[in-house]
Amino acid sequence: RNKENIPKWRGIGVSEKKLDALFAILNELGLEDCVYPFNIPFSKDGHIVFIDTENHHHWPVHFSRLLPYLSPKMRIYWQSLMDKHNSQ
Repeated sequence: RNKENIPKWRGIGVSEKKLDALFAILNELGLEDCVYPFNIPFSKDGHIVFIDTENHHHWPVHFSRLLPYLSPKMRIYWQSLMDKHNSQ
Protein backbone atom coordinates (compact mmCIF):
# COMPACT_ATOMS: atom_id res chain seq x y z
CA ARG A 1 0.00 0.00 0.00
CA ASN A 2 2.86 2.39 0.78
CA LYS A 3 4.26 1.95 -2.73
CA GLU A 4 0.96 3.27 -4.09
CA ASN A 5 0.73 6.15 -1.65
CA ILE A 6 4.14 7.81 -1.98
CA PRO A 7 3.73 8.69 -5.69
CA LYS A 8 0.33 10.22 -4.89
CA TRP A 9 2.06 12.84 -2.74
CA ARG A 10 3.86 14.06 -5.87
CA GLY A 11 0.72 13.96 -7.97
CA ILE A 12 -1.92 16.44 -9.02
CA GLY A 13 -4.15 15.46 -6.10
CA VAL A 14 -1.95 17.46 -3.74
CA SER A 15 -3.03 21.07 -3.95
CA GLU A 16 -2.21 24.20 -2.02
CA LYS A 17 -5.64 23.95 -0.41
CA LYS A 18 -4.92 20.40 0.83
CA LEU A 19 -1.51 21.42 2.10
CA ASP A 20 -3.00 24.41 3.93
CA ALA A 21 -5.47 22.12 5.69
CA LEU A 22 -2.82 19.48 6.45
CA PHE A 23 -0.42 22.04 7.86
CA ALA A 24 -3.12 23.51 10.09
CA ILE A 25 -4.15 20.09 11.45
CA LEU A 26 -0.58 18.93 12.06
CA ASN A 27 0.30 22.18 13.77
CA GLU A 28 -2.84 22.53 15.87
CA LEU A 29 -2.79 18.94 17.12
CA GLY A 30 0.97 18.46 17.32
CA LEU A 31 0.84 15.33 15.15
CA GLU A 32 4.59 14.86 14.88
CA ASP A 33 4.41 11.37 13.34
CA CYS A 34 1.97 12.39 10.62
CA VAL A 35 4.49 14.20 8.44
CA TYR A 36 5.35 10.98 6.64
CA PRO A 37 3.27 9.71 3.71
CA PHE A 38 2.99 6.25 5.23
CA ASN A 39 1.13 7.77 8.19
CA ILE A 40 -1.13 9.99 6.06
CA PRO A 41 -2.14 7.91 3.06
CA PHE A 42 -4.78 8.85 0.54
CA SER A 43 -8.12 7.10 0.67
CA LYS A 44 -9.73 5.76 -2.50
CA ASP A 45 -11.77 8.95 -2.81
CA GLY A 46 -8.67 11.18 -2.58
CA HIS A 47 -8.96 12.33 1.02
CA ILE A 48 -5.99 12.27 3.38
CA VAL A 49 -6.34 9.71 6.17
CA PHE A 50 -4.50 9.93 9.49
CA ILE A 51 -3.48 6.47 10.69
CA ASP A 52 -0.75 7.06 13.28
CA THR A 53 -2.07 9.54 15.81
CA GLU A 54 -1.00 8.11 19.15
CA ASN A 55 1.73 10.77 19.33
CA HIS A 56 -0.27 13.97 19.50
CA HIS A 57 0.29 17.28 21.22
CA HIS A 58 4.03 16.92 20.60
CA TRP A 59 5.71 20.07 19.38
CA PRO A 60 7.56 21.13 17.45
CA VAL A 61 6.21 19.30 14.43
CA HIS A 62 9.06 18.73 11.96
CA PHE A 63 7.18 19.79 8.85
CA SER A 64 10.29 19.53 6.66
CA ARG A 65 10.07 15.74 6.79
CA LEU A 66 7.30 15.86 4.20
CA LEU A 67 9.31 17.92 1.69
CA PRO A 68 11.04 15.03 -0.13
CA TYR A 69 7.70 13.43 -0.95
CA LEU A 70 6.12 16.47 -2.60
CA SER A 71 6.36 17.67 -6.19
CA PRO A 72 8.82 20.52 -6.76
CA LYS A 73 5.97 23.06 -6.95
CA MET A 74 4.34 21.81 -3.77
CA ARG A 75 7.73 21.68 -2.00
CA ILE A 76 8.05 25.41 -2.60
CA TYR A 77 4.56 25.96 -1.25
CA TRP A 78 5.11 23.73 1.82
CA GLN A 79 8.37 25.58 2.49
CA SER A 80 6.48 28.88 2.35
CA LEU A 81 4.05 27.57 4.97
CA MET A 82 6.96 26.55 7.18
CA ASP A 83 8.66 29.93 6.71
CA LYS A 84 5.46 31.79 7.57
CA HIS A 85 4.94 29.60 10.65
CA ASN A 86 8.53 30.11 11.83
CA SER A 87 8.32 33.88 11.46
CA GLN A 88 5.34 34.16 13.79
